[in-house]
Amino acid sequence: AGSFFIFLIGLELTYFSATSIAFLCAAISLSYVFSAIILAFAFEVARILSGFFLPPALMPGYFVWIHHVSYLKYPYFALMESHFSDIRLAC
Repeated sequence: AGSFFIFLIGLELTYFSATSIAFLCAAISLSYVFSAIILAFAFEVARILSGFFLPPALMPGYFVWIHHVSYLKYPYFALMESHFSDIRLAC
């Protein structure tokens, strides 16, 4: 039950962070189309550099700071740690 609540908290925090970034993009842009472009770019950068597709060891040095401020990184690592820390796999 503890892993489920960690997942639920991570999901809610990611939702609130993504919504806040969407509000920020809508507030700084002049039109809906421009805000949608900015938001899609921000989400893709956060998704690619959060550890889903590109491991931190393979990231260029000038992108490491984006990895550390990505709003998707911390819930992802918390989910992986809470669900897979007790599993022992035998090869």
